[in-house]
Amino acid sequence: MTTGTCLGGSSTTINLATTASDNDSVYRGMQIDLTGGTGAGQSAYISGYRIDKNASGAIIGRVVIIDGTFNPIPVNGSTTYLIQSKAQAELQKLAPSAVIELYQLKLFSNLHNSSDTYYFHAGVNGLNANLTFNQNTYTRLPIIADGFEYTSSGSLPRPRLTISNLSDIGTQLLLIANGFNPGNDLGGAKVTRLRTLAKFIDAANYPVTYTGTYSQPGTATVTVTVSGHTLQAGDKIYAAPTSGTATAGLRMVTSIHGDDFTYTAPDQPNTSGNINIKYSPTADPNARMPDDVFYIDRKVQENRDIIQWELASALDLANVRIPKRQVIANLCQWVYRSAECSYSGTNYFNSEDAPVALPSQDVCGKRLSSCKKRFNNGTLPFGSFPGIGQRK
Repeated sequence: MTTGTCLGGSSTTINLATTASDNDSVYRGMQIDLTGGTGAGQSAYISGYRIDKNASGAIIGRVVIIDGTFNPIPVNGSTTYLIQSKAQAELQKLAPSAVIELYQLKLFSNLHNSSDTYYFHAGVNGLNANLTFNQNTYTRLPIIADGFEYTSSGSLPRPRLTISNLSDIGTQLLLIANGFNPGNDLGGAKVTRLRTLAKFIDAANYPVTYTGTYSQPGTATVTVTVSGHTLQAGDKIYAAPTSGTATAGLRMVTSIHGDDFTYTAPDQPNTSGNINIKYSPTADPNARMPDDVFYIDRKVQENRDIIQWELASALDLANVRIPKRQVIANLCQWVYRSAECSYSGTNYFNSEDAPVALPSQDVCGKRLSSCKKRFNNGTLPFGSFPGIGQRK
């Protein structure tokens, strides 16, 4: 959430205060509300954010570009603003859209002999079928997940994830992991909880908005004819050809010509046919709350009805310690002649720092003196901390 008093603007832009982010495009996809001064009460979605610099590279402007127009326009020193995610803005309404929880389960080949990602959702809030978000299809599966809350006790949360096993999905996943790594029980698998709102899920989940015809003459450009459509360039649609050989998918409208509009597709067949267009003006895969990322620490129970796992953060897993790199005073931790070491010279030394003639005899002694021999008195990329232990 970002607030401030603007430094000017136009009907389609607003120049943010100097306290705004210097990261280009960081606010894209968020919502800006004019909260006071000239133009107060207006809201718009942010389609772009740019950092303007002068010839010497100094920042002279932090400019938000909106989808729509301001009228009246923001005024320097008068108009105040609030920038927040679309999800946050929606939740503050008197009647917000329903919260949707989505779950991703990522396996790792070194632990589970698979690098697949599985997508699930609980099928609540009226969404009792598979749904699509950010072009990923989430399978409806009864899920209970709790314990994500952070408290002031100082301990990290250890959520529990419980899924229905009536369809045998959970057992099949365990067989994949345990067949490769006995007793693993999906330990170390990454679980990501995504939270969005129903209005932001992909257009593919909605009924057909338009029906028409299309042609794709061997190029990536598809031309669609739909009588009376209200689409605009930049709108995201779900294109589903019902005949011909063009592929279905999430597309962006690139141009409008009366009843015709075009979009770009990844394939280039020479084809034509009928097409269904699904469109939702609020669909936005970036409109979501911060993701919760945890890892499976242990299986709590398994029976024919349910499987339950306990999750932990990456910092709270068994056999994980902080920092992962140990603080050592006198033993270089870099691999000799690696990118971190950076030595690529033709002067060779053995492990006792004595000069040798052959590359095969070249061995680093891992001491600070070994580094000095190779780099003389220049900057030393020594991979440890010689100052440790100098004081008591």
